[in-house]
Amino acid sequence: MSFHNLWEQETCPVIITTREVRTGIRKVFSSNVLLRRISKKYLFNYDYYKYGDFVLPVSDIEKIFID
Repeated sequence: MSFHNLWEQETCPVIITTREVRTGIRKVFSSNVLLRRISKKYLFNYDYYKYGDFVLPVSDIEKIFID
């Protein structure tokens, strides 16, 4: 929501993956990130956006409100 300018408060970013990883809070680039795992059938409606030197998958606004 912060990426789409729908939310002004700073929150802990959430990374959602379908891979077998340990979930929980991790330190990434000296900030906390919440890592979660979901089934592949629930991972849809996202686009890739350039953020600095990185290209990140970000949920569509529609998907944000569905979740």
